[in-house]
Amino acid sequence: MKKGIPQTVAYWLPDQSALVNCFTNPPDFYTFINAADYGDDILQTLCQLLPNFVLVEPDPGCHESSIELVKRIRTWPKLPVKCVVLLPSGVSWLNAFDELDISGKVCADHVNDELVSCLSKVAAGYRFLSPHFGDRNRTTTSHPVLSEGKLTSREYEVVEQIARGYTNKEIAERLFISVKTVETHKFNVLQKLNLRSMGELRQWMRQKDPVGRG
Repeated sequence: MKKGIPQTVAYWLPDQSALVNCFTNPPDFYTFINAADYGDDILQTLCQLLPNFVLVEPDPGCHESSIELVKRIRTWPKLPVKCVVLLPSGVSWLNAFDELDISGKVCADHVNDELVSCLSKVAAGYRFLSPHFGDRNRTTTSHPVLSEGKLTSREYEVVEQIARGYTNKEIAERLFISVKTVETHKFNVLQKLNLRSMGELRQWMRQKDPVGRG
């Protein structure tokens, strides 16, 4: 995905969703559109908008309707779009979307940390699975540092990139953030892990091997 070329994200949220506030100040390179503003027929709306992504948040009281909606979107030939779902943690139906060929599962409790990373990875052809779902997510595992709440998902992503040997500039380009933001994440990681230098962080990474390098 080239910088400066906005990607359109059509979102479909249940009534009274608290997450709508996340899209009032959209991140760079993404244009968020509330599909509900265009009427009740989401397929017709999406065919009109032709977004790059469709973002769906299931209604906790009626998640079956959201599953059916995603099925319709995924099987509609005129809509070759990527579907991302926002899911709360700790619900029994967390894995109900696994068979629907969705591109990303974002933890609704951590949407501010995860959403841009998810869209960036999906746009690059990868799938995104929130590490905050832990062992309830059959297709990914959560690193202990994340499950203990020491690092945010974005900080952990920066650690992953450091472990792979990328420079600050390269990390910024890969994660679609600024170099200054990378430096801030590094500083926060050192503070949270009680480390004093990047040398100690690299030693910690060798001990933990958080990304399975090789």
